[in-house]
Amino acid sequence: MAALRSIGSLLPKTVPVASPASGAASILATSSHVHFDASGSSEFSLYQRIESSESVGGFQRPVFGRRSRFSSLVSHPPRHAPALFRCYAVAQPYPEDLEMDEGQDDEVGTEEVIEGCRVQHGELWNEDVKIHYVECGDKNGELVVLVHGFPNFWYVWKNQFQALAGAGYHVVAPDLRGYNSSSKPKGIQNYSRRLVVSDIVRVIDQLGNGKPATVVGHDWGGFVTWAVAEDFPDKVKKAVIVNVAHTSVFAEALRSNLRQLRQSWYIGFFQLPWLPEWLMTHSNFKSLKAAFSGTTFQPIDIDRHVKAYGKAGAAEGGINYYRAAMRGHWAPAPSAPRPIRVELPVDLIWGELDRYLRKELAVIPKAIAPNAVVKLLPHCSHWPMWDDPKLFNALLLESLSSQRAISGDRVQSAAITSNEGMAD
Repeated sequence: MAALRSIGSLLPKTVPVASPASGAASILATSSHVHFDASGSSEFSLYQRIESSESVGGFQRPVFGRRSRFSSLVSHPPRHAPALFRCYAVAQPYPEDLEMDEGQDDEVGTEEVIEGCRVQHGELWNEDVKIHYVECGDKNGELVVLVHGFPNFWYVWKNQFQALAGAGYHVVAPDLRGYNSSSKPKGIQNYSRRLVVSDIVRVIDQLGNGKPATVVGHDWGGFVTWAVAEDFPDKVKKAVIVNVAHTSVFAEALRSNLRQLRQSWYIGFFQLPWLPEWLMTHSNFKSLKAAFSGTTFQPIDIDRHVKAYGKAGAAEGGINYYRAAMRGHWAPAPSAPRPIRVELPVDLIWGELDRYLRKELAVIPKAIAPNAVVKLLPHCSHWPMWDDPKLFNALLLESLSSQRAISGDRVQSAAITSNEGMAD
């Protein structure tokens, strides 16, 4: 989700997009929001947000005649395959002569110390796709699967390993297919909802001692987490989402919120063939490095990302998630209900200074997840687990320990009101 902002300097200031949808598809959601400041104190506020079909976020909804494939993103399966955009070319897999060997993974079986925590590299196979992962903690403990987003890899969770392992959890952070040391299959269709979800289910089945896991997903990993919870609820004990909206909320914002539409311009750009990958990696990964400018990522952290994206096919693999979504590969099965209801507990942790996703997207409709809690961190960015790991880890541990589903017409939340439990 994190756009490569420096690419914007190479494109027109006004990026044309396809038509947002007309009609009165609106979101009516009542959510409980807990605001946490840097000291760990919280201010509880319950409010109702109604995003009408007339105006959202102070902007008049533009009137267009047809529903946009851009705005539907992952919510609706395609009935046909027309051109996705009037103004963007359709991406295609690389020609055969450009395919490169992804190389041998020499990390498996090795250990390294990450922020004081010893992690071990491993791999498992989902049919012909290798999933690389790191793990730490008690292998007999409850499984917590940490799913990264774009443009990250397993390393984005480095500040969480020690806290979770120290609390007795079995922590597994995989590289999604297409990323870092996992397989990078050619073809956009190989990054579909069904296949990516099957990778995470395979992780849970093989490493979870036959029990469901808590799945924590950030950015695109949040979309993956939602999909796993919707498609395989028996595999998930609790879902924790970090700075990504539910697909229905995101799709509605792209239809009706012009500010979010502008901030999501890169989704359209990523539909171009080969150019996004080239811009991401050329000039010593200048654009990739720029994606982390102004963040709390340190040079050593950025170097780790450069190394990960220096592996053959890694840039294409990450971007292919956007291409797959735009072609309907992330839509639920046609037989699935609309919306898919998630009864298990869901926590949404959201840094309000996110420069890619607007704060008003931090809402979970009750029709989708009645047992949901939203926790807002006003001083954190798109990467709250980096900006304030001490507070984030406290909230995450609180989420893991509060597995009981919440009942009642209104979503309730137990707020952290002190620094208790926030270990240095």
